Amino acid sequence: MIIRVKGLKYIDFFKVTTTAGDHGTIDETRNIKWGGSGTFHITPDDGYRISTCKVDGKTVKISKTAKSYTIRNVKNTHRIDVTFEKDPNAPEKPNTPEQPSQPDESGQSSSSDAQNPDGGKTDNGEADNAKAESTKESRSTGADGKTDGWKKAEGDIHAF
Repeated sequence: MIIRVKGLKYIDFFKVTTTAGDHGTIDETRNIKWGGSGTFHITPDDGYRISTCKVDGKTVKISKTAKSYTIRNVKNTHRIDVTFEKDPNAPEKPNTPEQPSQPDESGQSSSSDAQNPDGGKTDNGEADNAKAESTKESRSTGADGKTDGWKKAEGDIHAF
């Protein structure tokens, strides 16, 4: 039973609970004043779009590319559930790692090493593994002291 004192102004707030499925987010749950509206921003992960938007278990019409959903004339508690799906129109992300440079017949690498006149050495003469750290590749040196080129590495990178 709710008892109200005559002459006092009451403002009721109602909780709008939000949930998002995998691959996206929606603004957090919040309270909305009686009769008011609340806009909830929806953000799918890259390569995804809205699959469904339900309010109190009922599917509502919303564009698959909408950025928000507004619930209007709130007079009781509500629940907004959003799910996401792979966007078939999203551009494909390349999964191929950067190809290492390969030595030519003279044993010289054919890409970035050609731009490095000190032969891939730092000021103290050690092999330059900056590229190795950022690309999970490592430089190896053959028995004759010449560079064999860049090689793929599994796990941790160690200087040779």
